[in-house]
Amino acid sequence: MAGQSHRNPGLILAALVLAACGSGAPNAGSSGLPTEAAGATEPTPAVSPTSALPTSPEPSATISHDDRIVASIAVDRGPCAMASDETAVWITSFLTGQVDRIDPNTNTVVDRITVGGSPCGIAIGPDGRVWVAELTAGAILAIDPATKEITGRIDSVGPQLWDLKAGFGSIWAVDRDSDRLLRIDPTTATVTSSIKIGPNGSGLAIMSATVWVSDDTDGLIRRLDPTTNLFGAPLDIGGSPSWFADDGSRLLVVARRTSGSTLSVDPLTGALGADVDGWKQPLDGTIVEHSAWIPDGIAGTVVVMDLPTNTVGATVALPGAINPFVAERARGDVWVLDFGGVTIWRIHP
Repeated sequence: MAGQSHRNPGLILAALVLAACGSGAPNAGSSGLPTEAAGATEPTPAVSPTSALPTSPEPSATISHDDRIVASIAVDRGPCAMASDETAVWITSFLTGQVDRIDPNTNTVVDRITVGGSPCGIAIGPDGRVWVAELTAGAILAIDPATKEITGRIDSVGPQLWDLKAGFGSIWAVDRDSDRLLRIDPTTATVTSSIKIGPNGSGLAIMSATVWVSDDTDGLIRRLDPTTNLFGAPLDIGGSPSWFADDGSRLLVVARRTSGSTLSVDPLTGALGADVDGWKQPLDGTIVEHSAWIPDGIAGTVVVMDLPTNTVGATVALPGAINPFVAERARGDVWVLDFGGVTIWRIHP
């Protein structure tokens, strides 16, 4: 969902409250992602802003490392994706149509911008504007952080925008409705390329020389050359590769949502590592130094994968977690968003 973040994901995230951006009437299940109701074109949040939140999971005392959590920040309901710049951390709230601005020096919300609808994916563009995927309207918006005004808008996209990120001078979005990867010129706020992807595109990873797209149902991940907008041969890894964890450079891990495992990928050669188990439902993660931090949406934890040894290290319990979905890095820390609640945990790695 994801800088996504990744990243968002788009409509699947409504279902992550119960089980990750859009369906007609999602319910809890082992998949963690909704099945789409016949004929549904807009998301129906699994939890409305006025309904009661589900009971949070009970974390095991044997895996609690609360000393790592340096702040728990209350934001608006349904925090869906995160992006950061030099002065702020930006959070979309899927259930309330808000974008929250957090001051990372005080760990408090200092601004709340109303964009309406169901905002999810968010990224900082090369011009400093904050780009947001607004799912209900099927639009991508640009916000001027100085004036808090919407200064750019692209309509008739989505509404299933499962991820949105910035890179290579562009804004990228996975449009699941059209089975396309959209490349957007942030200067003109126009779609410059619409590139065919698989049947159910989901997560994005922007690496040093490539753009990666996962597909939630065909088991493939695809690598795009941003200089040509062409994909190479897809890699078949199976197990619902829904999201990525990455460092934006050379370290890339795929979260296989339904199999409860992850897989390292060399983003330049496409070489695959070995399966690593340790999650009930691995979701949208990040990489800090040589560790991948990947939320477990069912267990209410963040599982840390040591990349040099390709093993699971610590598992960090998140007090009161309902549905932790996204982990992003900012200011040297890991920030975890509880899509099922109102909390952002800031964790020292």
